[in-house]
Amino acid sequence: MSNIVKSEVVALEKYKDYENFVREYGQRILSVTRDYKEPEALFELVDALPDEILQKDALYAVLKRLNPERKGIVSENTQAFHTDLRLFHGTGNDPNRPEDLLRGEMYYSSGEKVGKEFIGTPIFIWEGRELAEKKAPEDDSMPKIICYSNDRKVGSHFGECSKCTYMPWRKKAENEEKAELFCRNYINAFMLAQDGKELVLVRFKNTSEGAGRQLLKFAGRTPQLWYRWYSIKTLGQTSETNKSRHWYIYVVGAITGPEGLVPPALSPICDALYCAAGRDYVFPAIARSYANASAEDPTVSEGGAAPTTELVTPATDTTYGYGAINEDA
Repeated sequence: MSNIVKSEVVALEKYKDYENFVREYGQRILSVTRDYKEPEALFELVDALPDEILQKDALYAVLKRLNPERKGIVSENTQAFHTDLRLFHGTGNDPNRPEDLLRGEMYYSSGEKVGKEFIGTPIFIWEGRELAEKKAPEDDSMPKIICYSNDRKVGSHFGECSKCTYMPWRKKAENEEKAELFCRNYINAFMLAQDGKELVLVRFKNTSEGAGRQLLKFAGRTPQLWYRWYSIKTLGQTSETNKSRHWYIYVVGAITGPEGLVPPALSPICDALYCAAGRDYVFPAIARSYANASAEDPTVSEGGAAPTTELVTPATDTTYGYGAINEDA
């Protein structure tokens, strides 16, 4: 048996107890595993880049952070796989936020200031949703997550999403509690920063979810996911019912013209990052939804059942990929 075949067998072995997940994603897992490149091969790809590729030196640092060794499909990653893009709304106590950051500006979770524009190309895009507990208006603590789905198909507590009464389009249910408590969709994207310095996780949540959908639409019109550079800017919003309440959202735009095209020489790197993200991060994260589902068989469960386990907070690497998520607005 060849090493490739062995690696594929190992890739599915850790998911052997989650038949529904393997049925849904088995072929894609095999695909990214088959095309996955070990760290040495990744560095060789960067070595082979032409010197005129400005991102060449920076990419070495990104590749050094890739860590395929994970604790398991139901636990946190052992090391940081990426950097989060975060948006400052004017409040919060994130210790990694730069001291000189202004409202409406972005920054990396590593502490580096980004400003009011981030430019990058998508490596992996996926959709999810989460159901959070209700909180009193004066409670500014982070809500606990009751149920989450990393593919909008199977929830960690309520099983099959399509049957769940907490789904977004069913928020006006007869039950008053369910009418006020409903899932919120989000879109996540791994993006390679244009300067090549960071593999960035962008979370398009709440009022910024529309920007994520716009990114999906743009990317869907291109020959490949990492064909073009995209700009993410911030836009201030004011509540119509409370003029003193302000927040910011993401706005996505495609960079046009020749300068908006990702250099073709970077394509092998992007493809390798896609496989690494899928094998080591995205698909294990999707598997957590299936593994934690309260129903014995989530694909045939009756959605909206009462939770049978304690409230859980999903790992920050929750995640499904297009082609080949901290914004709190």
